[in-house]
Amino acid sequence: MAEENTAAVMNGRVHGIVSVLSSPDRDFLDQNNGDQVRGIPDLVIIDEAGRVSLDGGVDFARQYGAEAYPFTSERKEELMDMEEEARKNQTLKSILVHSSQDFVLSSDGNKVPVSELKGKMVGICFWACEKLLWYFEQYILPVLVIIGSCGKTLHSNVAEAVEEYGVLAYPFTPEKFAELAEIEKAREEAQTLESVLVSSDLDYVIGKEGA
Repeated sequence: MAEENTAAVMNGRVHGIVSVLSSPDRDFLDQNNGDQVRGIPDLVIIDEAGRVSLDGGVDFARQYGAEAYPFTSERKEELMDMEEEARKNQTLKSILVHSSQDFVLSSDGNKVPVSELKGKMVGICFWACEKLLWYFEQYILPVLVIIGSCGKTLHSNVAEAVEEYGVLAYPFTPEKFAELAEIEKAREEAQTLESVLVSSDLDYVIGKEGA
């Protein structure tokens, strides 16, 4: 790739760039003072007139991908309005069906049509789907979203609850979580050293000498 003069905005300042990345082995840009810049701290979109069209473009592009084009503040507002509308009218189909992919994979690898899940409570577990992470506003992995039989979000993340309580967390309603909180509170109030350390016939601890 031939060298190309351009400019970038980083940390609020405009920096001249001598060249763009020219090979897979090169992971940095050269500023006009010779310093190397590694990584992209921000993505700022400049329009045809040389004005800043959109700041904070990295998150915008991550969230919406190609739909973010032409990366203007108007387009960002439009997509955010569409997303809010989608949340209000959410269905399993609107979440899980994309283009020709109208199925999900079961735990044994079989394809299950999304239409067969209608009217059922569904758990959606994901680790790396950026679009769903943004949609459900969850940024700590893993995520287990519970969709109720009506197609609406019952709980945006029950991963920790399932890890701690297992099937006792079902059916993941506010009433169930309130019940679990009361059980946890009662357990803490009744806690003794014996209840913490004694398990079955193991009623001893090992000292630092090993005895």
